[in-house]
Amino acid sequence: MAYAQYRQGKYNDAIDGVPPHRGLGRKIVGPMHPDTLLARNGLAIALDNGGKPAEAEAEHRRILAIREKVLDPTCRHPQDQE
Repeated sequence: MAYAQYRQGKYNDAIDGVPPHRGLGRKIVGPMHPDTLLARNGLAIALDNGGKPAEAEAEHRRILAIREKVLDPTCRHPQDQE
C-alpha cells in the first residue's frame, strides 16, 4: 500500500503507512540485510519527497553507516578495477 501511495505522489501517506511494518523485516532478515536496507532507503526517499529533508538525510546516513560495516572496504565494482 505504501508503495502505491508513493507512486501516486502521496509521500506523507506512504510514510504514515510504513511504521507498523517497519520492524517486521528487521526481525525476520535482520537490520543489516540488503532487503532491510533497501526498504529503509525507500523510506528515506519518501521522507525527502514528502518535504522532510532533514529526516531523510539522517536516515540515509544511518543506512550508509550500516552498509560501510557490512561491505568489504576493499571490494570494488568491476568498472573501477583497472
